[in-house]
Amino acid sequence: MLKPCAIILLIFSIISCNETLEEDNSENEITLKSQFPTYYEKYQNLINYIPSPDSPVKTVMINFIVMQKDDGTGNFQNINDNSEYSKKYGVPRLLYLYNGLNQRFSKLFPPSDYINGVVSIADTRIRFELNNIYFYRNSKGFSSNNIRELENIIGNSSPFSIFVCSDNNRNPDHFNEINIFFTESENKQSYGSIPLFNDCSKKLSQVLVKGFNEKEADPTCGDWANIGGIVHETCHNFGLGHTYLGGGTGKTVEEMKENEDWHYDVFGLPFPGNAPHITSSCNSEECKSLPLYNWDADPYDTTLLHHDRLTNNIMSNQVGSRTYLSPLQIAKMQRSTRFFTINKYINDDCYDSDKPLIISKKEYWNFFQRLFEDLIIENRTELTITSQIELPAKARIVIKSGCKIILDGGTISGVNNSIWKGTLIIENGGVLLMKNNGKLNMNIKENIVVQKGGGLIISALPLN
Repeated sequence: MLKPCAIILLIFSIISCNETLEEDNSENEITLKSQFPTYYEKYQNLINYIPSPDSPVKTVMINFIVMQKDDGTGNFQNINDNSEYSKKYGVPRLLYLYNGLNQRFSKLFPPSDYINGVVSIADTRIRFELNNIYFYRNSKGFSSNNIRELENIIGNSSPFSIFVCSDNNRNPDHFNEINIFFTESENKQSYGSIPLFNDCSKKLSQVLVKGFNEKEADPTCGDWANIGGIVHETCHNFGLGHTYLGGGTGKTVEEMKENEDWHYDVFGLPFPGNAPHITSSCNSEECKSLPLYNWDADPYDTTLLHHDRLTNNIMSNQVGSRTYLSPLQIAKMQRSTRFFTINKYINDDCYDSDKPLIISKKEYWNFFQRLFEDLIIENRTELTITSQIELPAKARIVIKSGCKIILDGGTISGVNNSIWKGTLIIENGGVLLMKNNGKLNMNIKENIVVQKGGGLIISALPLN
């Protein structure tokens, strides 16, 4: 292999190879760099987000949504007992897929195509909590693989039945969880919507085309591959693109690089390494010299032509072998939890008390950021916030002597704009200045400590 020199689901028993990202309408990178210089100068580098084995786990909330026909036939059934039918077509099989999702993210395999010098990571430090399983009777949804259409269906109707997994009884149309749809569309493509930078309003969903046949002797036999499909689309929700061309990633390797979908620890150096990887269908000029392999081709078969481009990467086309993510792919997912839409689905139970974010030079935050640690301003500098930042309930903000936080129309809050229950400490000579309707969404009587000589200055009255 090449050596480096020194970041709404549809599947099932019949696996489709045609998996795609939902189209991204975000602005181009040049525009974003000019709008958010601090992000690109300090916070973009993926190396900073590679997790360690003791990094706190981030738990993402999900729903399973099963679309049946109007008469209740087709697709999974809300049956949970010890019968063979339940094991094959009921809730136990869905729970098996859910457990497989968590297992895949916590126990990654080594790469089938080793890149010299790259140390693999077994645990992404990302987990999932299944809120509930919702069963809808809607023939149109049963036959659909269109994310927006499915979201509209649940937004305008109620589930026929619910398998309760949690104490939370809100419906999925609130979009407080990532909705994973199971349908039986004749179009076998699966889709996963991608997150946006600095935008928490977008909904994230996946659509999985099950293609399930009750006449099969054992419809569960392909579930290892089905889990690979769910994991693949879930990674799209975190912003990962394919290792092959097309399907929403990029039509050229240069485009892959521009979109941060080309990683040296996946493809090797010098650029472009062995990119693109092989898929079953590719219209790009850069694919014409490569063979096409189906989704079930073995990435460990070294007798295949260009076998180093056929891998077990989760973002590859090998549905039955999706078991690996590189350190930089995992880092890209971790970075998305801070700055991209995915963060609104993460529980407020992740707090790293040992590794605070320290601001020691002047910074200007005009982009949304969710923190998972304390925020400390030191070295007689200032931080200006014009957007929103969210912090864990246990976190602290410390403004040291000679330092300043300026809330210039910005907001400090808890997760998902809740009341922040953490502690704000303004040391002697430190200042918090709020102007232009800057907002501190917390209990100021109980959770703010202003030491003698510290200052809390309010230009308007923005406190809750």
